[in-house]
Amino acid sequence: MNPDTTLSLVPAAACLPGEAERFEIRPPEDYALPYTRVDAHDDAAGNVVFLAVFLLVFAWVRLYGKDLLPTLLQVPFKRKRAAAILNEGGYSLTLYHFLCLGLSFSVLAVFLDYFCTGEFIGSFSLYAFAGLLAYHFFMAGLLRFLGWIFNAKGIAAEAVIHLWTFHICAGLLASPFVLVLLFAREYAAGLLVRVVLVIIGCIFVGKILRAVAILFSNKVSILYMILYLCALEMIPMLVLYRTMG
Repeated sequence: MNPDTTLSLVPAAACLPGEAERFEIRPPEDYALPYTRVDAHDDAAGNVVFLAVFLLVFAWVRLYGKDLLPTLLQVPFKRKRAAAILNEGGYSLTLYHFLCLGLSFSVLAVFLDYFCTGEFIGSFSLYAFAGLLAYHFFMAGLLRFLGWIFNAKGIAAEAVIHLWTFHICAGLLASPFVLVLLFAREYAAGLLVRVVLVIIGCIFVGKILRAVAILFSNKVSILYMILYLCALEMIPMLVLYRTMG
């Protein structure tokens, strides 16, 4: 077709001289077929560094930490495993326990940063990581102090074991989905966030049920049980909820 060719929308006889409506045929400016727009991550380099460091530390713990990870993953589901650890001479913390806790809390901090601000590995994640560590060690110290005050060191020792294992398992079980979330597109991010929230919620519920089971098996007063659950389990979660809101 000649590029100078013009087409009239109405018959020429129906238009006044010089007022014929015309349009030009041009190639489309956008795709005619439906498609999904893919946006590049602005923080892709930081996400790759975090992923690499996480996998390296995890591999080191898995290779040189003996059977630490399988044991930690069994304790939340098998209370007898915690009793066996106590009977073997207590719960001796090693460098690998601290590394596992750091891996878990780093994943949870990155997820909280994304959930609250929509960004990864920002200043909020550093504050969240520090807050989780402070909460963990405060709880561990408080449990041991209460065990000393009430002459219940056996109950306190078992509670500390479960505190460590549940806090480690919370991040490690959610880590595959959080690591995928680092590079996921917007249409998949919502589903991953829901999966992570379900995992964390199940770990939290399991932690409370295990605490109740420990207190019941040791014939602790119902009043003390309610005080423990409200002061040491519910209030921190409410503070976290308000922070995220």
